[in-house]
Amino acid sequence: MSSPDLHHDPSARGKEAAHGACRVGGGLWSVISLCPRLILFGLVLTFSGCGYRAVSTVPPGDSPLILAVPLFENHTFEPLLEARVTERVKSRLVSSGPWRIVNQPTTADFVIHGVVTGFGITPVAFDDVNRALEQRVTITALVTTARQGAPPESPLFRDVLTATAEYTESAESVATREAENRAIEEAGDLLAQDLVSKLVGRLGHPVHADEGNK
Repeated sequence: MSSPDLHHDPSARGKEAAHGACRVGGGLWSVISLCPRLILFGLVLTFSGCGYRAVSTVPPGDSPLILAVPLFENHTFEPLLEARVTERVKSRLVSSGPWRIVNQPTTADFVIHGVVTGFGITPVAFDDVNRALEQRVTITALVTTARQGAPPESPLFRDVLTATAEYTESAESVATREAENRAIEEAGDLLAQDLVSKLVGRLGHPVHADEGNK
């Protein structure tokens, strides 16, 4: 018995073409569905690799003040705390004021230097057998803001900033560490908010690049 000749069967060709179109369409749809994630990944790489170049909203006719925030020094035993606090300060500056953040201090109008001088975790609540239920994270930093090239003895301001945040202890060490990390981020953000408030108070809002030490 001879097998049917599918090459001359229009319906078979139609099914095969439709099946092929589905394969192509499915692949195209997969690529399309991945596009937002690919774009987001690209933006994250660009933002993290090229440094802060964002400019907050500036009223027409005003020039954004250019600020630089070198990596803070860390005088504590908490690893990478200086990087985390510096990151929070930059993020707050980008989102809170009409200024531009650059990586090179030599191209800035003002430079913000910071030294993380204190870090501690203190229990604030206990259970019936005196085990800690809640802990308080405290971060202290000495922050100095000065005009680029100005003598060290005449900064715009120098202040000691302290911020705290609390977290709940867990029976699982991994969960406790994650809660502690969130508290560190929160305390760093509160410290950054305090810094931005002081900066706005000294420089004014909006600010101009021709303002000097007062």
